[in-house]
Amino acid sequence: MGKQQHAFELRALQRAIEVARPWLLLGIYILAAVNHIWWLAVPIAVITCLAGFVQMHDTIHHSLGLSKKNNDLLLSLSGLLLLKSGHALKVTHLRHHGQCLSDNDPEGEPARWTL
Repeated sequence: MGKQQHAFELRALQRAIEVARPWLLLGIYILAAVNHIWWLAVPIAVITCLAGFVQMHDTIHHSLGLSKKNNDLLLSLSGLLLLKSGHALKVTHLRHHGQCLSDNDPEGEPARWTL
């Protein structure tokens, strides 16, 4: 019998897709940009950033089912993709979850801004 899978655990194929997505999109962006296909390159650049952010968020919450070492490496790489420190973002994001919308929640600050 195979290993039993928990309800919210990613299968190997799902994990591979989640890990590879931003990097495949980056490759498509580079190909489009090198070939001056700007109508494709620009939206792919935006989508690549969104995919990188999602990947960073998933690594912050350790939701991809990777080992600690691989999770930390992927957090660093996805941060590099977005020109951010993945580990610094992890600190503020976990504070956000622990102290949501308090005075000590840097991510919740915009929710307190007036229109």
